[in-house]
This record gives sequence, C-alpha cells and structure tokens, in this order.
Amino acid sequence: MNQNEVQVELLNVCKYETKENKKHRTMINYRLLSEDASQSKSEKFKGFAVLTSYFDGWEVFEKIPVNYCGHSVKLIIKKETSPYDPLKEVSKVVKINDIDLV
Repeated sequence: MNQNEVQVELLNVCKYETKENKKHRTMINYRLLSEDASQSKSEKFKGFAVLTSYFDGWEVFEKIPVNYCGHSVKLIIKKETSPYDPLKEVSKVVKINDIDLV
C-alpha cells in the first residue's frame, strides 16, 4: 500500500519476553525530528513524545546496530489494511535506514 519516510532520533532498542506466554518481542523507541513534533502547547507536557514500535521475535534487535541509538535515522513506514477491520489502516515500521525489519 502506502509508504512514508520520516527522520527520527532512535532512542533505544529493547528485547524482552511477555509475561503471559513468554513470547520474544522487540521494542524500539524514537522521537520525530520534524519542526512541528514538539508538544510544547499543552499545559501538562513539554518536549517531544516518545514513540514506540513493537516487533515479534528478537531479530529486529539483532539487526539494529548500537551506533544508531542517539542519532538521526530514516524510518520507512508502510500503511496496510488492518487484518481485523478492513475499514482501518495499520502503520508498521518496515525499514531503518537500509535495514529491512520485516
């Protein structure tokens, strides 16, 4: 379907196991680097929102080099139709710089 490219600062990459069924998962945290990404208009929040994407398995964790953390990287985001509701779209991070994540 649709693909978008955004510049972000990759904050961290974490691998973990779920409590319920011990599935392996990877979490990446990042913030947008666009000028309008700052959330300073709120009475209760100043700064940038930390955004998160989750992946099954630990393969994504192994693919992302540590030197990407704290630096500007390019995310490729793909929009797909939700498997649960054909009227909704789901956005997924599919690539960081030149590294395929799916």
